[in-house]
Amino acid sequence: TIDAGRRSSPAVYDHAFSSHHQGLLYLHGLTIAHAKYTNSGFPRGGCIYSKADIYLNDVVVTDCTSAPLSGNLTSEGGAIYSRGVVSLNHSVVSNSVVPSASCT
Repeated sequence: TIDAGRRSSPAVYDHAFSSHHQGLLYLHGLTIAHAKYTNSGFPRGGCIYSKADIYLNDVVVTDCTSAPLSGNLTSEGGAIYSRGVVSLNHSVVSNSVVPSASCT
């Protein structure tokens, strides 16, 4: 299990996994939980962000949040954001949100 909410500084928020490469992001046999990605721009992917395809095999992604820091900005992908295709095999995505800035 990767518990991204157990960071040394609660003010630091980031993805549990972030891939800025063009290759496939393949994750197998794990749980990813409690990640929160925030920024002042356009946040995407609370737990997982990828510029390319994502393949999850026997993976649980839960309790993730993607939220703007302020204003009327929007965000996408409470749990997962991909600029490519997201494929899930025997995997679960649950309890993840994209709140408005006023809710964070």
